[in-house]
Order: sequence, then C-alpha cells, then structure tokens
Amino acid sequence: MLHDSLMKKANKRIAVIVVLLLSAMGAEGDSTHKENALNILFIGNSYTGNLRGMFNRFMEQASPESHISYQTPGGWTLARHAENEGVKQAIDSRKWDYVVLQEQSRTPTFSVESSAYQAHRAAIRQLTEWIREAGATPVLYETWGRRDGDKGARKRSPDFDAMQAHLTRAYADAGQETDAIVVPVGQVWQAVRHADLELGRSLHAPDGSHASKKGSYLIAATFLKALVKVDAATLAHPKNLSDKETAIINRAIDQVLNR
Repeated sequence: MLHDSLMKKANKRIAVIVVLLLSAMGAEGDSTHKENALNILFIGNSYTGNLRGMFNRFMEQASPESHISYQTPGGWTLARHAENEGVKQAIDSRKWDYVVLQEQSRTPTFSVESSAYQAHRAAIRQLTEWIREAGATPVLYETWGRRDGDKGARKRSPDFDAMQAHLTRAYADAGQETDAIVVPVGQVWQAVRHADLELGRSLHAPDGSHASKKGSYLIAATFLKALVKVDAATLAHPKNLSDKETAIINRAIDQVLNR
C-alpha cells in the first residue's frame, strides 16, 4: 500500500511537471509568434491601395499577429500628406516598425529644378523626420513607370523604361538623403517586363497606370520579401497567375533585392 501511495504521488508530480513544461513551451511559442509580428503603416494613394488586399492576405498567412494600417486617399502627394494633421497623428498613434511613403506616380519624374519636385523632396524630409521621432523606420515605396510612358510628358518620359529611370533615380536620391529604406517595386516591374514583355504589360490595369491583379501580386510580394523576409513563392498565389508567371515575378524580386 505504501509503495502504491508513493507511486501515485510520484506520478502526480511528473504530471504537474509535464503540464508546467508544456505551458512554458506554449508561452514561449506565443511570445516568439508575437515577437515576429510587425506594425506597418502605409502612407500614399491609390498605388498603395493596389497592394492592400494582396498584402493583407500574405500577412494573414505569414505573420497573422501583425498590424497593418493605410492612409491612401486617391491622388494625394506626399506634400499634401505632410500638411495633413491626421497623418502626423497616425504616425504617432502606435509603435510602428515601418512607415512606408509612396509619392504620386508622376511627381518624382519631373525635373529636379521644378517646384513640384522640390515640394516632393521637402515632404519626404519632413515625413521621415516625424517617422524617426516616433521610433519607426522610414521606407520609400518606389513605384513603376506607366505602361506606355507619361502621355503628359512625352519628351521626358516617352515610354516605360524612360519613366522608370526617372523614378529609380528619384527614389534612390531621396533614400540616400534621408537614410530611408527603398523598396524597389518599379525595378522589379521593369525586370519582369524585360524577362517576359507580355506578362510585364499585363501587370498594368487597363488604364496603363495602376496595377492589375497580377501587378498587385508583384507589389505585395516585393514588400513581403523586403520587409517581412518571407518569399511569396512559399504561399498560395492567386488563381489568375500561373506557376510560370509567379516564378518569373519571384525570380525578378530575388534578382533586384539581391543587387
């Protein structure tokens, strides 16, 4: 009887220890899961709106504890955002890991001496200052050239590649000046066009400016790899994209980000 009693007590102690160990492991797992979560604020316009649905779906799979927020009124420039009190409040509203800035699609392609370009750079300086004061890392979202160039500036940006060259230069200069991360979406877009022109042209919506669903995949996948360090190729892709198309896009992302 004494032996049975001792055995029961020993078994109870073992059971308690096992429960405590499992609880600790679970707590550690939850902690690790939450530590991997990111708080990201996007500030831009409809070009940022193009990534929203796809990026949210990626984050639900890759980092569901993350918090993603958007300030994307259509057509807004960063200068207008910098003048808006609500944008400063949004930056200060949470401990963000990254705050992403996206300029109106044409503005960075203008002559560096133009008033619009100067206002663009001043806005980036102001916004990145607020972002750093809030303890976050500023990120510049390099957008893409229009499918057939800028119809409003034919001499300066007659085709996609010419317009993209201006965008690449402008975002690189702004990133260097403010020490902000540049996510080179436009260069990935360009790499896809050079690899497969038909797919590249299909990245644009019918207006030749905004992103199609395929373009939205490219944008979201580029941000996923650049900021979250997750390869979109490991996640489910939309039905409108073939395996070959996703492979071309993800190969272009790797090539550009690893330059």
